Amino acid sequence: MCEYKGYEIYDVYEERGISAKTRNYRPEFERLKKNEAYQEKIEWYANRILSKTNYVVHTDAVKNYIVPTLTEEQKRFVYAKEMY
Repeated sequence: MCEYKGYEIYDVYEERGISAKTRNYRPEFERLKKNEAYQEKIEWYANRILSKTNYVVHTDAVKNYIVPTLTEEQKRFVYAKEMY
């Protein structure tokens, strides 16, 4: 099925004759959980990097292409000013 769909098999986790009901130590299942946790960590970091990059790209685009076309009156509302 994987070949038919064009999927690449990354790894195989095989535990023959082991039942979850007996609560035996399941080395392949433990390896699967460890790999999944690592994969989720990588995905989280990748999402954070993409999110930060996206923010910078959009902020710079607004600053470089939209703000210069505004009138002086409109520019007063572009950036917030903090009052102390």
